[in-house]
Amino acid sequence: SVIRTFGEMKKQGKKVALIITNSNGRRRVDELKSKLEFGKECGLDENDFVFTSLLSTKEINTESEVSNKVVTELLQLSNLFIFPTIAEVCSNVLLEASMTKNLVVINEDLPLLLDFVDTNAVLRFPFTSLQNMHYKKGDSDYSDLAEKIISELEYDKSDLQFRRVWRK
Repeated sequence: SVIRTFGEMKKQGKKVALIITNSNGRRRVDELKSKLEFGKECGLDENDFVFTSLLSTKEINTESEVSNKVVTELLQLSNLFIFPTIAEVCSNVLLEASMTKNLVVINEDLPLLLDFVDTNAVLRFPFTSLQNMHYKKGDSDYSDLAEKIISELEYDKSDLQFRRVWRK
């Protein structure tokens, strides 16, 4: 879902950089290669899309995990956080993304996520869930989601969610 969304934003003329922080890179090499190939099918190239586990060097090992410090720095550099989780109720990273003024996109199929956001300040999208509340046959309209994200980034909607989390 995230890869498709970024591909659609690029097709709509935006520069994108999709960074996925992941763990267990050594055990999931084939899966990562498959997702990178899927990214190419969606219009993303090696300059647009990377997994952190593939950035390992002799000095910094990112194959098994990325430190909290690196995640924090990535959030401070970014402006968009998509949380398409299908089961997780909430994660501190969702709140951290809000506090770094990222535009947050949540899975509206998990109503419990609404407890952590200002519904007027985030985008909601039916990524589906284990409950499949909004499941519809066929692909979701990721071009529509990409268009909404671009519009909201230009409007600076993420500041509203930041202020909500800050007040709480």
